Amino acid sequence: MHLFNRFNTKKILDVESLVKEAKSGDPNAFGALYEQYAPGIYRFTLLKTSNREDTEDLVHQTFLKAWNHVKFYEDKGASFQAWLYSIARNTIIDYYRTKKTTATLASYARNPLEEQRIFEQSESGVEFQMLKKHIAELKSTEQDALLLRYVEDLDHRTIAQMLQKSENATKVLIHRAIAKLKQKFD
Repeated sequence: MHLFNRFNTKKILDVESLVKEAKSGDPNAFGALYEQYAPGIYRFTLLKTSNREDTEDLVHQTFLKAWNHVKFYEDKGASFQAWLYSIARNTIIDYYRTKKTTATLASYARNPLEEQRIFEQSESGVEFQMLKKHIAELKSTEQDALLLRYVEDLDHRTIAQMLQKSENATKVLIHRAIAKLKQKFD
């Protein structure tokens, strides 16, 4: 079967094989990795920026950096997914450094229909706005950990790899961030 046809299937792709093929310079393999991870990287980036245009630019930069450096990627306990999120996080940090502003949590839902859905799911839109405000007041690492855990649904191990912390330290970081949020709501 031709490699390109294999990537058009809906089945779960073997990331390890795709990474190996991408490392050897196969753009189709990297394209399949892009298709698999781009939605999560986009959501994560959107939550950290103020608009869709910046998000699209940053996601593009993230994957361009990944493509340029994939040949150097080695699985030393950090998954490919964690490696990509680390690149995205560093790209966002560089973006805010050059703008000389502080990273804040942007609105997750820019689509009015999505905003309406979120509003209806919460007891009130005010609570949702308060939650966004309180999350934005957390340290950047705490924000990232919460977003990766509860929006991207990543496991503690992957988040730990991305943040370059131990798994236990990551669990504690998330627990303390949640405790801070609970305290602000009390």
